[in-house]
Amino acid sequence: WDTSSGDRLMTLPVGIASSSATLTQDGMHLLAEHRGDIDTRLELWSLEQGEISAEIVVAGVPAQVATDPVASRVAVADYDRAVRVWDFATGELLAQIDLPVQPSALFLAAGGDALGVVHGQSGVSLWSISRPQRPLLEEYALGDWRLVFSPSGASAIAGRAETGFQTYSSADGRLVGPPIGVRSAADKSTMLAFSKDEQIIYAGTPHGVSRFWKATEIPPGTDGGVVENYHSLWQPSADRVMAALPGGRGMVIGDPAGDVHFLSGAPSLSEVQALSDDVNFVGHTAEVVRLGVDRSGSRVASAATDNTVRVWSAESGQPYSWIVEIEGGMVDKLVFSPDGNLLAVLKGTALMLFNVVDGSPVADF
Repeated sequence: WDTSSGDRLMTLPVGIASSSATLTQDGMHLLAEHRGDIDTRLELWSLEQGEISAEIVVAGVPAQVATDPVASRVAVADYDRAVRVWDFATGELLAQIDLPVQPSALFLAAGGDALGVVHGQSGVSLWSISRPQRPLLEEYALGDWRLVFSPSGASAIAGRAETGFQTYSSADGRLVGPPIGVRSAADKSTMLAFSKDEQIIYAGTPHGVSRFWKATEIPPGTDGGVVENYHSLWQPSADRVMAALPGGRGMVIGDPAGDVHFLSGAPSLSEVQALSDDVNFVGHTAEVVRLGVDRSGSRVASAATDNTVRVWSAESGQPYSWIVEIEGGMVDKLVFSPDGNLLAVLKGTALMLFNVVDGSPVADF
């Protein structure tokens, strides 16, 4: 159909596959799947000629099928965690990738040399078709995972709504951008997209916050050398859990590596850099996701994704010697009593009180 006039332009005799047929991203082809007991025939129909332009027959019934934007290549995932990639025009098998976890979605980048995989609620991975022996990127944790390629295929955004999304190079899997997103709870309707010119990234949910971010520019390649990761506290996206100390004395920042950092009210760039270079973590062993400050500003409580809770001295920047682990779901809130001697931990419908000095339990509601 012509969307401007509403006129019907063509009828394609794709048969019973019409219910599962999908348009390619360039809008020039239709991919139809004819599934049988023994094999499945993948037909690529041209919307210019109105006929089949390519066809591939694969054994069995595929779990997932994906093409690159112009349908030059097709990726097929079996139920044994194997993904095979073919040249659609010639029928040549280009690569077989044996995944560690069953995929729930496949994506081929423009050019067809990068494969993105979402593994349900378990994680994501990024693969090179020309070098399929090992992944370019693997991230695993429970959450609402998403992966999208840029229109040119040069980069990919991957991550989960709970902790944010990051930009990676499709060529070598390098991390090239800070976390972005809205840090929301797991939501099946999380949306993630590049603008056509690849200058803007959109992240949001239909019923929540929508944010538009300036896309990260991909730096030059490393010519096969080792890409060194570095710890960075201060991110342009400000996508860290933070709290202000009373009276404008400073701010507290929770770190993905599990540390809690204290900054003065007007920190200099050298102070920020010194904290960014600090790798002597003495806090949690998981990402800090909740902070609470007492009225005096002398104590700060923190909770991590592993549900451990600690209390810190704002003066020394060091945690108290005790640490408690809260069973069950994620900690929702940390609040000090008015005198600062008790810490209340809210988790769902449960409320626990702890002695701030030694971490001993006082009450459980």
